[in-house]
Amino acid sequence: MLDVKASDFAEAASVARGRLEQRGWSEVFSSDEFVQMESSRWKGTTIVLDRVKRMDSMGAVLEPEAERALQADPAKWDSYIVVSLSSVGE
Repeated sequence: MLDVKASDFAEAASVARGRLEQRGWSEVFSSDEFVQMESSRWKGTTIVLDRVKRMDSMGAVLEPEAERALQADPAKWDSYIVVSLSSVGE
């Protein structure tokens, strides 16, 4: 989970996408809910930029401190972004 100092998910995704594009990642798919990117440098590796509210569906488990911070201010959930990295061996 990242805080890129955005006001909402669209801005957070845009900031994260831009930073990843500077490092050679390219967008494969995007929607209002998530952005999927891949890199030619790491074949079979995918990054998904997602909303905090969808973390449960990804099977993510937060550290207790992060969980408390999120629960303390749920209005800020859309300003954070969840980055998930997966790799399929070739």
